[in-house]
Amino acid sequence: MKYFIILILIIPGACFSQSLPMQDGKVVYEQIDSVTRSQTDLYSKAKAWIVNSFDSKKQKFQTDNNESGELMSSGHTRIDFLVGQNGYPVTGMCYFNIQVICKENKTRIKFYNIRPKVGYNNPESIESFNQRGPVFDIDRKAVKEGVYRAVNNLMLSHLASFKNAMGLAI
Repeated sequence: MKYFIILILIIPGACFSQSLPMQDGKVVYEQIDSVTRSQTDLYSKAKAWIVNSFDSKKQKFQTDNNESGELMSSGHTRIDFLVGQNGYPVTGMCYFNIQVICKENKTRIKFYNIRPKVGYNNPESIESFNQRGPVFDIDRKAVKEGVYRAVNNLMLSHLASFKNAMGLAI
């Protein structure tokens, strides 16, 4: 019985403490997949996925090289989450850069320079949000954890969507 009570106390904390994948002190999501397709086919599918997944009217590519199979762009997505015991809704934006490299029978996608912000009309960084005065009765640590959960879910969703677009089983 004692061990059962300890597990009940430990498991919720473990579920809500969010660790994000880090490379050189920065949050980076990366996925490498093998698929039996030509570089040209993978490149065209990857480019279409970026255009369709993010605002295609404003979509600009920093790198768009069919020969090397490399695409670089940026994107942003709205994030919504609940914080506190009463489930106070918080909205934010997540800005990021995307790099896709397509080779014969292989793709690599990388989300980096991930910059989550709190607020919708005038989003601000988490650091700036935490330095401001009181905002309702919101626990700022809960907001930060909520942002991390939302970013993690968002990035995992984008990786799964990309995998699906490439014709890979999820």
